[in-house]
Amino acid sequence: MRRIFLMIALLFSSFAAFCQGGVNFEHLTFEEALAKAKAENKLVFMDCYTSWCGPCKYMTDNVFPRKEAGDFFNPRFISVKFDMEKGEGKELAKRFPLKAFPTFFIIRPDGTVQHKIVGGGDVDKIIARVERGLNTKTSLDYLEKIHQQGKMNKKQLMAYQIALNEAFEKEKSAEVGEKLNALLTRKDKMKKEYWPILEKSVYGTADYQLVLDHVLTFYKNIGKEKVEQYLVNTFTNQLRFSADSVELLRKMRGELAKLDLSNKELLTRDLELRLASAERDVEKVIVLAGEVETNENGELWATMNAINAIREKATKEDLNRLIRLEDKYMNIAGNSTDYVANYFESLKIAASVGVYFQNLSYEEALVKAKRQGRKLFICFMNNEVAILEQENVCDLLNRNFLCLEYDVKKEKGLELVKQFGVNTFPTFIVMLPDGSVRQRVEDIHDVEELKSIFVE
Repeated sequence: MRRIFLMIALLFSSFAAFCQGGVNFEHLTFEEALAKAKAENKLVFMDCYTSWCGPCKYMTDNVFPRKEAGDFFNPRFISVKFDMEKGEGKELAKRFPLKAFPTFFIIRPDGTVQHKIVGGGDVDKIIARVERGLNTKTSLDYLEKIHQQGKMNKKQLMAYQIALNEAFEKEKSAEVGEKLNALLTRKDKMKKEYWPILEKSVYGTADYQLVLDHVLTFYKNIGKEKVEQYLVNTFTNQLRFSADSVELLRKMRGELAKLDLSNKELLTRDLELRLASAERDVEKVIVLAGEVETNENGELWATMNAINAIREKATKEDLNRLIRLEDKYMNIAGNSTDYVANYFESLKIAASVGVYFQNLSYEEALVKAKRQGRKLFICFMNNEVAILEQENVCDLLNRNFLCLEYDVKKEKGLELVKQFGVNTFPTFIVMLPDGSVRQRVEDIHDVEELKSIFVE
């Protein structure tokens, strides 16, 4: 009777997976998966993941549920998945070599590993990787054994390096790459079959330069779309690490100018923005900041980072020109309007001529001070205080405090006067973010006296 219930449960599980159309990950132990693979003449596909891994979640939510994934995996594999930090996964993590997550293993029914893949990707990409593991002659285990015999030709070395790259075996890949490079001529590298090696090359390497110098030949042999994608990715990745290198950015600008890329405009703007930032070219950053129309590729964040780079050099007039962009940026900020609003408030504070007094109630100011981790500077006055009109004092206050001003002749001011027991004017109170009073300074008219509030 128990067997009947078990068979019904398994059938129901298979039927549910079929209806969903995605990969059928079965709730089996590792040994049960091997036994079932043997009985059905299949291999085991094992997904090794953790709960905190973003790419793992992406694969679970967006790739494996796809119908095309199910159509490919289900006829070929008994698929299982294990959290490597829980249950049986902790034991499997000791048995199988893991360097990153997600890691996928293709395992034979006898428990030996045929192939390993590290990292996620879209449906087409993961299927292409798994297909290489299914093909005995391009699987990692087969190629490792051939390599140990020292009998590899150029194509086998290339296949082995691809397999090593996908298994995140960097040291072995570099070793095999050296052997392969010693055998390949420049003409070889321009052939379609060797493109998987060249497309992994990074900016500044000999292989990157080869593509750059013979881009039209590569367009013809490989296809314009693939080569363009490689160049764009290579430039984009390098830009992330060249933010302050004026010389390198200028070199990249010269290289980009010679290329005919379909999305060249976007890449050029990114490069020019980073170059203006590195050169601390205030005017150019302001002009480029005004050209932002979308944040689809992170243009807004890149621009705000560039503005940060020139803020110390910018005048108050320069900052006011940037402040005029607030409404535009808020409209394209998506779900990040609070961040953008706070960013522009910081610009307004820096651009302020005079103390930037916040238009907040005392209660609202406490909440904001706590959130931002800033001290409060509360000013009680019954008339203008000349000391607060001095530019150096204003800038110090704006930079270091969330500033509040209360007129003691009005209702709100009168309430706080009673609360804090203020009898002398002007009175300045410095409060910590937790609402406790750190310092109280009364009836001062000299800059030197006021400086005491800046002493920690």
